Formats: sequence, structure tokens, C-alpha cells
Amino acid sequence: MPLTFDELQNDLAQSSTRFNKQLKKLAGRTADRMKNQAIKNAHIYPKKRTGRLISSIQGEAIVVGYDYNIFVFADSDIAPYSEYVEFGTSRMKPRLYVKRAIDKIEPSFRKQAEGLLQKAFKRGY
Repeated sequence: MPLTFDELQNDLAQSSTRFNKQLKKLAGRTADRMKNQAIKNAHIYPKKRTGRLISSIQGEAIVVGYDYNIFVFADSDIAPYSEYVEFGTSRMKPRLYVKRAIDKIEPSFRKQAEGLLQKAFKRGY
């Protein structure tokens, strides 16, 4: 049976709402996974001394409309030296504990987001 325009419009609106909820959850889980991986990386190298660097690492997913942003960072108020550890100095090589976490987790996020998109466009009519 063919759909009317109103039925199609209603179906698309419901699908969009479901998709946005699922993508928001995925972004939040991904931010947590990236944060945990960055903490793991910071435990390995550089050697843990005070624990401030590890406690400063945060992950956050911010969603505004259809704009999804995932942030992983070290709070410089807790560990003011965090950017020097991440990016290095003229006398110290960069440790890249946050970048390595992002590089490790991002491919699985992309794959899961693509799966959500494919699922959202599948219709059982």
C-alpha cells in the first residue's frame, strides 16, 4: 500500500528523532571511551608521579542541533603542564596520550555511526 505524504513526513520525523537519540548516545559513549584510552595512555608513558595529569583528562560530547562534537582534553587548571606533555617542548618529545586515544577510537566510532545511518535509511515497506 503506498504511503501518503503525511504518513511519509511523520515516518521521517520519527526516524530522525530516533536517529538523533542513538547518535547522541554513541557520541557520549565514544567520548568516555576516548577519555579512558587517554588515561590508559597516560599511565603507560609518561610515568605516573602525582596523578594530576590522569585526573585532569576529560571527555565530553556536546550536541547542538545536528552538530555533534566530541572533546577529549586535559584540564590545564588541574595539570598546567598537560599541554607540554602532550605536544612536547624543545627539550622533550611529545607523548601524544590524547591524540593516540582519538586515533585508536575514532575508526570504531565512524563505523558505528555509518551503521546507524544505514539503519535509519532502511525501511520495511
